[in-house]
Order: sequence, then C-alpha cells, then structure tokens
Amino acid sequence: MNTVFTDLPRPIERDEYTRCQEAACEIVHSHPDCIGLYGAGEVRYPGLSDLDLVIVLAEGSSIRPILQGQNLPEPGPYLANHSFPHYPPEIFRWLHYLFPLFSPLQPLVEKEPIDLEPSPQNPDDAKQLAAFYVADYLVKKIYHLLDYTDGRPVPVRQLLCHLHTIRYTLSCLEQATGTAIG
Repeated sequence: MNTVFTDLPRPIERDEYTRCQEAACEIVHSHPDCIGLYGAGEVRYPGLSDLDLVIVLAEGSSIRPILQGQNLPEPGPYLANHSFPHYPPEIFRWLHYLFPLFSPLQPLVEKEPIDLEPSPQNPDDAKQLAAFYVADYLVKKIYHLLDYTDGRPVPVRQLLCHLHTIRYTLSCLEQATGTAIG
C-alpha cells in the first residue's frame, strides 16, 4: 500500500458542506432510480469531516453509482473521499439498526415512503441486533481497508477517515454491548 500526503486538512467552510449536500439532493431528486437520500453524522471538524450520504434506490433499479463525489461542486470530491453507499429498499429497511449507534439518519430527499423494519421492543434485543450489524460493518470496512493490493496510492486522508470510522465504530459497539473490545 502506497501512502500519499495531499493537502490535509484543507480549509473548508461549513457552508461549502451545505452547498455540496444541496447539490446531492438535486441529483437524487432528479434521478428516476433514486427514492431517497439520507445524511449521517455531522460536520464536527470542517476540513477534516467528510460528507456521509446514503442513497436509497427504487425497487428493481440496478445498483450502480448514481451519486459520486466528482458529481458534486468543489470541494465535493475532497469531502466525499469514499463512495456513497447505494441501497435497495429491502436492505435499507434494516439499515437503521446500524445508524443509531453512530447518529440517526437525517432524511434529505424522500420521494416515497420507505417501509422500515421496526426495532425490537426489548432495548437489550435492539442493542444486540445493532451490535450484530455494526460487527458485520466493521468486518467489511477492515477487509476493504486491507484490500489495497493493486498498487494504487491511497490518500492519507482516506486512510485516516477509515481508521477513525473503525475506532468510532468499535467504541459504539462497546457502548451498545457493555463489553470492552480492546
């Protein structure tokens, strides 16, 4: 894995995040294969924080990238240093189990209602189910992070975002289960 240091962090104002998010809303709203766009997380550290968006595809749509960082105005490609996940409704309806451990999903565009699977009534069951989804997410994230074998340089900011996500996810998993992971 080759590491590349490039303008990290870049000074970015909060309104530039808003402008990129509004452009993403326009793209999703005008695309017939998209039925929803949700924001996750917050801009805690402008210039270091990335833009986390989740796209919900219409039933039967092919899963291909509709919204990418390069589709956004500057500094969109910098803020979207990872791909935005695109989910069909049958997967998205379970996704809310994962996000309460991070932050609730904020609806930005909802063309039609999405039937969400209700959380279990028992809070312990809900925590355990969320912990399962978080553990599954972590395995995929770590595998993806270690799978840079094609010789491409990996920007340090992208690595730092991945590592921060893994660290934060582990702390959420520890809080949810009451178990120290390490």
